[in-house]
Amino acid sequence: MQGRSQRADPVLTAVAANQLAELTRHVDYCHMKRVLCLLTLVLVPAGAMCKEPIAGAGDTLQYAMPAAALGTTYLLGDDDGRVQFCKAALTSLGLTQGLKWAVQETRPTGHHTSSFPSGHTSASFSAASFVQRRWGWSCGAPAYALATYVGWSRVDLKAHFAHDVLAGAAIGIVSTYWFTTPLSEKISVGPMVMDRGVGIGFKSEW
Repeated sequence: MQGRSQRADPVLTAVAANQLAELTRHVDYCHMKRVLCLLTLVLVPAGAMCKEPIAGAGDTLQYAMPAAALGTTYLLGDDDGRVQFCKAALTSLGLTQGLKWAVQETRPTGHHTSSFPSGHTSASFSAASFVQRRWGWSCGAPAYALATYVGWSRVDLKAHFAHDVLAGAAIGIVSTYWFTTPLSEKISVGPMVMDRGVGIGFKSEW
């Protein structure tokens, strides 16, 4: 009896290990959210301090959002996500610039023939859709809100037509979804039987 009481219960040990893993992931996501929020709080006001606040914020987010998404892959040690992000971003950039060269649509201001599609919008939506696709809607929803602001700012400034922005958003999203897979592939909930009773178990496959 004494030897049995000193042995670790394998089921309880597995449960404890799973809980520790979930806690570790929760801490990682908290760090990720802090990074995204910090970049937004610092860079957006910096853009707003420009002579043209709307243009400044839109221009800043065009670079800040991809930088935040890429930086977070390093913070989380998400090597696969980093490769997927780079593939999606380069594809989005290539399609955007290729269409600009092929279509040569004049901007609403009458200057330049690089209106279609919007590069600001494709870059920001590529980053936002990566954050949502890879790490979920809790981070993706705010990222999409920022990307939407970028698109709106381009139309408001008469730098693009509405269809330029819609095309840019579509390019960014489709490019990302083509290459990016969710970090959490499967989460299931079910009953779990233990020596001392029953409970509900959570299973994640990463």
